[in-house]
Amino acid sequence: RYNSSISTTVTGYSLLPDGTMDPFRTNSLTGRGSMSFVTGSHAFKVGFSTLSGLQHNTSNVNQGLSYVFSNRVPISLTQYATPNTWDVRVRLNLGLYVQDQWTTGRLTLSYGVRMDRLDSYVPEQTRPAGWWTPAVNVPQLNNFPTWTDFTPRVGGAYDLFGNGKTVIKGAVNKYVNMELVSIATTANPAASVAISTNRTWNDQTYAEGDPRRGNYVPDCDLRSPDANGECGAFSNRAFGTVVQNTRLDPAITTGSGVRPYNWQATASIQHELRPGLALAVGYFRSWLGNFRVTDNLSVTPADFDQYCITSPVDARLPDGGGRQICGLYDIKPTSFGLVNNLQTQASNFGKQTQIFNGVDIGLSGRFGQGGLLGGGVSTGRTETSNCFAVDAQQTVNADGSVIPFDFCKVTPPWQAQTQIKLNGAYPLPWYGIQIAATYQNIPGVPLAANYIATNAIVAQSLGRNLGQCRGAATCNGTVTVANLFGPNTEFGPRVTQLDIRSSKTMQVGKIKVRANFDVYNITNNNVVLAVNNTYGPNWLNPLNILSPRLFKFGIQLNY
Repeated sequence: RYNSSISTTVTGYSLLPDGTMDPFRTNSLTGRGSMSFVTGSHAFKVGFSTLSGLQHNTSNVNQGLSYVFSNRVPISLTQYATPNTWDVRVRLNLGLYVQDQWTTGRLTLSYGVRMDRLDSYVPEQTRPAGWWTPAVNVPQLNNFPTWTDFTPRVGGAYDLFGNGKTVIKGAVNKYVNMELVSIATTANPAASVAISTNRTWNDQTYAEGDPRRGNYVPDCDLRSPDANGECGAFSNRAFGTVVQNTRLDPAITTGSGVRPYNWQATASIQHELRPGLALAVGYFRSWLGNFRVTDNLSVTPADFDQYCITSPVDARLPDGGGRQICGLYDIKPTSFGLVNNLQTQASNFGKQTQIFNGVDIGLSGRFGQGGLLGGGVSTGRTETSNCFAVDAQQTVNADGSVIPFDFCKVTPPWQAQTQIKLNGAYPLPWYGIQIAATYQNIPGVPLAANYIATNAIVAQSLGRNLGQCRGAATCNGTVTVANLFGPNTEFGPRVTQLDIRSSKTMQVGKIKVRANFDVYNITNNNVVLAVNNTYGPNWLNPLNILSPRLFKFGIQLNY
């Protein structure tokens, strides 16, 4: 059998400088087909799926301008390089697979292999001219990415005693990360235009009596980057030009076996304790690979100096605080601002790992006259390690905060991920009423202490001012340390919640009526679900708590 479809998704419109409307849209063509061959002991299947299409992106700021006023007095304006428009395309996203299920005696085996082929690129295009910026012409750029991957899948089940009451299962499968056009977007010059610039605006520049004075119109040449008329110079001299500070290593955009992946392995046993009651115990392990890092080629580890900070003394911190946190690095003033990023494989610098191990114990069964019971305990933890240096031996988050090298390896406690969940339902012998309940006890909110270290604090260990100050006599710079203790090692109180429902179904003529009465959080637990993680006077203040006890009545009509 074979199915195909063509779709166009329009999510909005942008007004272009010439007055025309430009839709943001995604056009795609998909296809899917498979063929099966079944015999007495084998179930063989082959199939494929395809996707190709265009993603057109655009956004616009009305007239490419916004203004800032103080007490109705103009003080500055911002110019935008709009419309911010670019295209990326998937030439082909192809999946081919072959699989078989073979039963012999008590053993059933499932095995197969899948091929994934992804070819995305930047089509030839022209980013249209905006209110203040010229058009940008982009030639076609191929291989962003071009990947071919083969992934195996194997699993099996064995009836241990041959009576259908105890079965052992296991599987090992490999999956590749989902990707369509994010890499092509990074490589597209049209998507890398410096989008905005600020400039001062003094509406009182001209003399009294001049109609341009106080008219709330920026009387200047907004296309000129230099100060003129009522406007100051561009704060961003790259405004409207292509700024691509990050390049992609061909080793991660082309080839076979370079795509990020995830291996998953499971082993479990399921046993019937008695008719209607089964116990299952399972072990789960997953590990990721082909990590990527960003290497600033303009600097080396020699361009950084190491320093330490002392965490504040606070009884709420592990061990009361007051300990040294090292593994922090600051760039030298002479190298600050140099950017020539290359996104490449982490394996070029060291071994990065992310491994999950977990165990589930579950119980399910029936009892009495129609009662149901289910639930169990699951526990696990994700261990991470990236103990190698790229530019400096620390991780810099997207928000600019830094994770000390001391925390390059994190092994959370097992109880941090332990969950207990139970559910049950039972029809009462009176008036056709059924009751049901769910109970859960899950880990509390992960805690952090994001600490803003001033230049004065850092300089005590660094022996100089922060590099961001570039040797200035007075330095007001700061560094945000992402956490004063290991991430995912401290947690708030566990979350416990019990919900109950009672329901009754009635037939009224041709209409079936179901009446429900629910009580959520019946114990009225007010445990904290989110806290302020910025260290300071408001650190650990609650931002969100579990919703209070709630009564709910409902009626469902089926006719």
